[in-house]
Amino acid sequence: MAELGVETQRLVMPTRNNLEALDGVLVAGAALCDMKRQVDRVEQDLRSLRAQREGYVAPLQSRGVCTVHTRCLI
Repeated sequence: MAELGVETQRLVMPTRNNLEALDGVLVAGAALCDMKRQVDRVEQDLRSLRAQREGYVAPLQSRGVCTVHTRCLI
């Protein structure tokens, strides 16, 4: 949440409505962080596949690397 600039330590006016609003922000922020991690992972996979296609990097299978999409060849 520090990445988003949301302070979770204390509220100035901790009323029921403010606590519910903060909880909603925290839930949405956690979902946003998870989504960002997934997007970053997919973008890295795309960069790797493009590099393999261009011949800059050997394919994962020939390097003996296990991934979700390939079987281990070791």
